[in-house]
Amino acid sequence: MTGVRDGVADGNMSFWADFSATASGDANYDNLAVSDVQYLAIDDYSAGVTVQKGTPMYVSESGTTSSFQVVLNSEPTADVFIDFNITDASEGSFGAPFSGFNGTTTFTSGNWNIRRRYRWWG
Repeated sequence: MTGVRDGVADGNMSFWADFSATASGDANYDNLAVSDVQYLAIDDYSAGVTVQKGTPMYVSESGTTSSFQVVLNSEPTADVFIDFNITDASEGSFGAPFSGFNGTTTFTSGNWNIRRRYRWWG
């Protein structure tokens, strides 16, 4: 038996290998019951958000930029929304895909593992 990577943090799950009764022209082996086998699939995923800092992590008033990336650690079963806010609007602002001091990004089951890059402006 081999586990299947599903990408979802759904916890450890039990499942069975079910067997039907035997079929044979040998009367001794025809219609014998076969014991089922229970397995426990250990979940490799956990819910979480990874933020990868850019290098360097500073911006300048002359326009030097820096960036960071955001990605989910596992596939969500519903959309995940993350709000971004600048704590001091006099020191920096977001660039594309945001414009200004805040924004929201959405991860879905179709894009959860695609890193999103965000740029800061000084």
